[in-house]
Amino acid sequence: MNPQVQILVERYFDSEQRRVILPSGSIVLQQNGYNDRLYYVKAGELLGQFCEKEGKPITVFSASAGAFIGVHSFFSGHWIASSTVIAQTEVELGWIDRQTPVVDEALFGSLSSQFMPVIVAELSRRQRRAMQEAVAKEKALERLHIAEQMSTLGQLAAGISHELNNAIGVVSSKTERLESLFIELLQEVHPEASQFFDFGLLYGQKVSSAEARKRGAQFARRYQLAPHIAREL
Repeated sequence: MNPQVQILVERYFDSEQRRVILPSGSIVLQQNGYNDRLYYVKAGELLGQFCEKEGKPITVFSASAGAFIGVHSFFSGHWIASSTVIAQTEVELGWIDRQTPVVDEALFGSLSSQFMPVIVAELSRRQRRAMQEAVAKEKALERLHIAEQMSTLGQLAAGISHELNNAIGVVSSKTERLESLFIELLQEVHPEASQFFDFGLLYGQKVSSAEARKRGAQFARRYQLAPHIAREL
């Protein structure tokens, strides 16, 4: 513990008259409720929650032995708690209020001056919390932006797929029609060639274009064929 804070604890929070023990579940401070006390946690665990109108309570801090509760409402002078503080376990608290005598004011200054390290620590804690919330919000917005981009991309892909399917459907139907016409024509003109046409429909080209060119060149040399005929073979 900071030596300055340790001195403050000894000066103001060792009095048995300003000591309270509360069971688990006790509400120490109520958000927007009146508070003119500064609490020092001697033992136990507490939770601070903030709730917007008709919203779900959000945990904003946790406190254990060595923490101060009510710093903002006590030293700001408006005596209104900014959050609800609930005991998570049985807690032992020391406290001071507006009527608590200032110890050696002439030597150490006013109560606010003496508790300046505590006030600064509380402001630092709130600043860190605000920064963490800002970072978390920025990350959430980034994830949302990426999700929106992916959603837009998915919609675009679905649209392109639909258009391609329409085009492919037309090509497929026309191809089937051409296939029927070719078969009818072959059966009328060259019935003996229809088996080769059927073979081509079933198996198509089974080699790469480069391999087809290579074999075509071999056929052209071996059988003295024109290049385009050898390529077709």
